[in-house]
Amino acid sequence: MSTAIPFRFALCAAGLAIAWGSGCGGQLALEESEWSSHGGSDEREGLGYHEERQCLWDGGAADGSRDVDVNLRWSDNEEDPGFDGVMVTPVTTHIDADGIPDIVFTAFRGLDYGGAGALVAVSGATGDTLWSRRSLGGFRPHGASGVAIAIHEGETTLVVAGARGLIAADRSGHFRWFAPAEVPENGTVYPSVGDLETDGEPEFLLGSTVFGYDGRLRWRGEAGHGGRHFGSLFADVSSAPGLEVVAGNTLYGSDGAVLWTAGGNDGWPAIVETSDGPLIVVVRQSGSMVAIDPESGNLLWEQDFSSPGGGPPAAADFNGDGETEIAVASGDKLRMFDSRGTLLWERPIHDPSSAATGCSAFDFDGDGRYEVVQGDEVELRVFDGSTGETRIDWSEHGSLTLYEYPAILDLNGDGHAELLLATTGINDGAASRGIAVLGNSNGCWAAAHRSWNQHAYSPRACASSSVPGTRAQCAP
Repeated sequence: MSTAIPFRFALCAAGLAIAWGSGCGGQLALEESEWSSHGGSDEREGLGYHEERQCLWDGGAADGSRDVDVNLRWSDNEEDPGFDGVMVTPVTTHIDADGIPDIVFTAFRGLDYGGAGALVAVSGATGDTLWSRRSLGGFRPHGASGVAIAIHEGETTLVVAGARGLIAADRSGHFRWFAPAEVPENGTVYPSVGDLETDGEPEFLLGSTVFGYDGRLRWRGEAGHGGRHFGSLFADVSSAPGLEVVAGNTLYGSDGAVLWTAGGNDGWPAIVETSDGPLIVVVRQSGSMVAIDPESGNLLWEQDFSSPGGGPPAAADFNGDGETEIAVASGDKLRMFDSRGTLLWERPIHDPSSAATGCSAFDFDGDGRYEVVQGDEVELRVFDGSTGETRIDWSEHGSLTLYEYPAILDLNGDGHAELLLATTGINDGAASRGIAVLGNSNGCWAAAHRSWNQHAYSPRACASSSVPGTRAQCAP
């Protein structure tokens, strides 16, 4: 395994102006040590600092931002041989004591991503398998379930979906509890974590079902649950105490009461901050995206993609105009919309299988305009958020694709971001397995946070708690 190399990135994945779940509702707070700053600068605008960069996208010798290095690759599960297929967004936490976040994900054997799999932890420093668990307390994790991580009072809890509910383990991979819950047959779901009641103790969310930190059922919503993939997240979109649960086309109060159901198909939700206040967008895998007023549940606009599919969106200021735009991938196109639903640009991608991969966002060069990061079946690309021009094209990528997106964080603590992604697929006839960490050895990518704890993660950190709080408790 190669050692980590500097990599300059800036990120956006999970909701309130950053990928599919965002805002304080979808984010995990980080301690000061969990922030990576570069060059002594500590001016933090959302994700990091913005300064004039010497590493340009074009310009001869200064054109260093496009270079991609493979810093780490994992493709061999020494603990459970054969369980090395990965089609989820990996997450991170500290498992060993080396000070570098470690990587956690589920893995499957062969092509059986819908069957029983293994929960795997890999060293973020070396790429070695730290542990692999095919059974936890007699319950088997699904091979393509996402993982969510909470830290409470110094204790780390990892949750993953199994055939009959939610399974929890400690950071050493030891069984903690099991909570019965409805899980789709193939288990391709993503649990979330947040502080629903803003009391300092986290809750876990699976679709429209909320569990306490101890695994006890809090409530189960009877309306939307985020579609067949259980796309749901915690968010603060009203003036009521606590957080709400956005589960596809339904908004639940902190007590489980249905505040509204917007109708139509369920799907992937995201919270988008605009100058007029927040709105909820829902990407329906039938091939459309709608925007909903979070107060009333009224439909504001709808955009048809003209083809089936649609995955977790990314929301950020992609063109530097001070407003939030929305990027979404759907089968054969990556599209960029403004917050009023106007199509700004579209570019071809290749994802005919799931047609539902996610995308993330990051300000690589720190110019205040985010780029879009998307991996399809055969390539990983970084697109200019304003024009759609391809900035980076990593052709070694391969994925069978589900709902994963590239995570972006400073894994090795060198002051530059790295890109963490699943790479299980076929590219030019060559099969690839496992995960990869990519970097830029020229030091051209911006600083980033050092943690990524769930699919619904937002890099905008809450300052006072280890779990998401209300918007008033978080940095804007």
